[in-house]
Amino acid sequence: MKKAVHFGAGNIGRGFIGEILFENDFEITFVDVNEKIIDALNERGSYEIEIAEDGQRHIGVSGVRGINNAKNPDQVVAAVAEADIITTAIGPTILPFIAGLIAQGIEARQAVGNTQPIDVLACGNMIGGSEYLYEEVKKHLSEEGLAFAEEYVGFPNAAVDRIVPAQSHEDPLFVVVEPFSEWVVETSRMKNPSLKLEKVHYEESLEPFIEWKLFSVNSGHATSVYTGAYYGVKTILEALQNVTVKNNVEVVLA
Repeated sequence: MKKAVHFGAGNIGRGFIGEILFENDFEITFVDVNEKIIDALNERGSYEIEIAEDGQRHIGVSGVRGINNAKNPDQVVAAVAEADIITTAIGPTILPFIAGLIAQGIEARQAVGNTQPIDVLACGNMIGGSEYLYEEVKKHLSEEGLAFAEEYVGFPNAAVDRIVPAQSHEDPLFVVVEPFSEWVVETSRMKNPSLKLEKVHYEESLEPFIEWKLFSVNSGHATSVYTGAYYGVKTILEALQNVTVKNNVEVVLA
């Protein structure tokens, strides 16, 4: 079975990236500092996702485990050394903190002669996230490690879109997500183009998709928020219950 290492076991990591990797027959190693989630992943080896739609469909994700990178960094390096794909779903400000582990994993691949090309995809709310991560990884690579990375490790940028509502559950692994999702990957920076995931869209350039998201999803939210605030409401739900606000949003999206 193919192996994936995913940094960030939060709701997006489990409820979106994890689901896609599982559906593509990957064994998934989640890396995070959240002990409760990591322990639960290791105890159960699976979790459930609920789709926020009529019928509340459930999806089971199995073949998962967790590593606490604060406690067991060597295990993370070993996992990266034998992975077929690496993904992240963490905030842009956290990317520099995992760069060292990824760099060590790359040099571990080099040490054992693993020349299977691999791609590292930063799936966060940041334009050029994978490029940025690579610049941080470079700071931790030796001259030989950098030459190896340039040849065998790709950092293609990615754009992801899936809304995960704020939520709290007794089960720390359970997560509810919206039905719609989109994951677009930039092919021009891939080092392993033969590994393409089902339900992921591949394009040479991400710019049109980023602009589409900004001019649709983000502008719809912004119009709701700014117009709603003018009328003194506190949430998007309250804003859209105001006929004037709702009409404004519909006109903007049209």
